[in-house]
Amino acid sequence: MKNKWLTLCFLVCTALLLTSCSTINGADSLPQVELDRAALPEGYTIDSFKSAIIEYVNYRMWTSPDHIYGTVSEKSFEPFVGQIIDVNIRVYVDDAEKKTVYAHTNEADWLIVLNQRADIVYGDGQVSEGETNWPQGKWESVAQFPISVEKARKPNYGSSPRKDKMIAAAEVQLKYYLCEDFVRGEGGEKWIGATAYLTDFFEYEEGASAWLIRGDGYAAYTPLAFVEGNNAFKAVGVKGFSLENIHSQDPGFTYEQQIKDTVLKFTCE
Repeated sequence: MKNKWLTLCFLVCTALLLTSCSTINGADSLPQVELDRAALPEGYTIDSFKSAIIEYVNYRMWTSPDHIYGTVSEKSFEPFVGQIIDVNIRVYVDDAEKKTVYAHTNEADWLIVLNQRADIVYGDGQVSEGETNWPQGKWESVAQFPISVEKARKPNYGSSPRKDKMIAAAEVQLKYYLCEDFVRGEGGEKWIGATAYLTDFFEYEEGASAWLIRGDGYAAYTPLAFVEGNNAFKAVGVKGFSLENIHSQDPGFTYEQQIKDTVLKFTCE
């Protein structure tokens, strides 16, 4: 009888152990593995990859939410909120020996384009096979890791002395050129007291967005391009568009979300 109880206990414990292991393995995602640092282009690390992909996924959901626009597609991230997805970093080498870096996930066949500027690694869009920017040549897997897809939050746009120079250049362009042009032009009195907004941006970007909103709702949208030279920046206005009444004609979300992310705000005088 004693032997039977020992045997039964052994079987039960074994079953529980196997179940526990199975449960743990099922909950765990891909372990972090850095496979080949030598194959990585200079300036890339596994931490920079993880940060870039997490920020890219969040930025996509923050600025273009599928649940508002009704634009769920195979490239959407919202369906994976609350889940863990596995990421495989690929380095492609073309016939000219040029290396390009992409991220592939276990949830889709498209790739996230990864680039680097100002010592920052960032996601630069998604591409599917058959599209123009799909990479050519052989590829090698250089890193693997899991990421958790969280609900969208305000992007971590970052700050630095270099970015401060970009903001200062944008302020000069908006305050001393754009505002003055409107105030001194035909119907200029309507622009006195207009509010200027410079939306926040990532340092690696080559431009930013600006809104000038009059009290009567008339709005002018102006993209700005940053030109760097001699350790300084100049902001150049790019042709934008205007709306007779921002509150009635704009669908709302794009403008409102950009205003939430304002990094500079002042009044035209």
